[in-house]
Amino acid sequence: MAIIKESVDQIAKQISKAITEHYKDIFVKAEKPIRQAVGAIFKRAVLTHPIVQEVIHVEEIRGALGVDSPQGRFEVLIDIWIDHMFVKGNAIHSFGNRITGSLEFGIVIEDYSDVLNSSPANLLTHTRFPPIPWLEWLLTAADEARVVGYVVEFGSFPSSSRTGLAIMRKKDGAVWRSEVKPNSPNDNFITQSLDNISDDVISIIKREVQKQL
Repeated sequence: MAIIKESVDQIAKQISKAITEHYKDIFVKAEKPIRQAVGAIFKRAVLTHPIVQEVIHVEEIRGALGVDSPQGRFEVLIDIWIDHMFVKGNAIHSFGNRITGSLEFGIVIEDYSDVLNSSPANLLTHTRFPPIPWLEWLLTAADEARVVGYVVEFGSFPSSSRTGLAIMRKKDGAVWRSEVKPNSPNDNFITQSLDNISDDVISIIKREVQKQL
């Protein structure tokens, strides 16, 4: 009969060390597939969000905001978010008979600065005027989306309008306001899209980590 000379604590440490050596990089190896899978469902969730669909397909809203090629603009912006997605797997380590490891994850920078500073998020107008921050209006301050001293005139303007659907005409005392539902930094089409996929994201992370076991 074999005699075990090690103490229970020593045996536990040896087991912890063996497990650590075998599974050390499971979180690191899961980074890429998690990024790809989450990126795909994030893109689909944003592009199908009702507000995004309104900007893409409702001429009155697209024309009033002056957003040309909205589908393409949204796709470029979403790709920026995906490129900046934070997925970092930390190697598993053992400390005595304890095992630790983690995976850090985040999709959107809280102040949206990475996308708001990009060219697709700002519409260039006449050189005398600043760019129109249409995405900032949609993300953080739709109730503040207004232009003083102008009205929007709808019609066919193929040579004098970015969208060809509307132009702004100067009118004293007038105030143009966006028809898009008011939003805030904590409640907009991005935060709502993330809420809609939160369970799927958790499932993806679990699935991809388990594949590495």
